[in-house]
Amino acid sequence: DPYLVRFETNDSHDLDPAAHHFDAGADLHPHWLFHTADDHRPERLPLGRAGDQWFGYDAVAAASAARARPAWRRFPCVVPDWDTSARKPNGGANSLHHQTVIGYETWLTREVEQQRRAPGGGPRLVMLNAWNEWSECGYLEPDAEYGTALLEATARAKGLKERVVIIHHA
Repeated sequence: DPYLVRFETNDSHDLDPAAHHFDAGADLHPHWLFHTADDHRPERLPLGRAGDQWFGYDAVAAASAARARPAWRRFPCVVPDWDTSARKPNGGANSLHHQTVIGYETWLTREVEQQRRAPGGGPRLVMLNAWNEWSECGYLEPDAEYGTALLEATARAKGLKERVVIIHHA
């Protein structure tokens, strides 16, 4: 049987997925951050253009860990980075600030371990919002800044000991 997971976006984070015949919900980081109460938001930093909101990467990870768990199964989501300023040239971007490979690995490792310890049966998933969207910095692909470090951090967080090897044909 298919196992259906609904991503919690557009203020749907308080709606039980079963109401729409889904088996579980899942965060879509950093999307939920922009719909949550101000007292749960990481500090906004005064950078960028008018209306831009920058959130500290480690603060977002900490807010995710501190978030109250609902009565239904919600799978966590981790994002390696996020910056919508390329899509919002006139302001209003939502972006993460001070992202590091260590911060990403720490956040992902914590969520993987929490899923391993989760009670009950059923799938144990951690979502990665990394669809290789270069204009929003949501990618794991090797680049000039980090090389393969994000992929290697992903493997370590999952518990793989071997090194991730990327084969590129010129």
